[in-house]
Amino acid sequence: MSLHRRAAKRDGNEACIVARLEEYGFFVGRVSMAGWPDLVALRYESSAWCEVKQPGESFTPEQAETFAAMRAKGVDVYVLETEGDADALAEGSLAPWTGEGITIRDSKRVHRGKRKHRPGYSRARTVGEQCGVHHCCTSQLSGARWCATHVETA
Repeated sequence: MSLHRRAAKRDGNEACIVARLEEYGFFVGRVSMAGWPDLVALRYESSAWCEVKQPGESFTPEQAETFAAMRAKGVDVYVLETEGDADALAEGSLAPWTGEGITIRDSKRVHRGKRKHRPGYSRARTVGEQCGVHHCCTSQLSGARWCATHVETA
């Protein structure tokens, strides 16, 4: 039984990169630990830690810290954005991550969008109160007494 309640979010380009690495004879394992590279690719007597990023995507502070610590211990991390990067890794021409010229996103998570309406869920998950409809929950943080779905009916 896993301690994780849900699977880690994977990048959209990861599947095609993994497939390309496997075409080159790599055994690819997915890693789901916060701050660690996404993949470990093994072939013959070599291994490569790989971080899959969408082009232009920034690193988390945890990733930058972990990658710098790995680099300090002599472990290379490679950033793969396209299938061409996977080709370069297989050919040995891809330079490892150095930490220069990277962007690091803010460590605070920003709530994006409204809280989802959850029919049938009658218990508040955090400090909160129920709105007038028995199956909706809202947080007291916003000071609202009604969920976003039923605010018009109040």
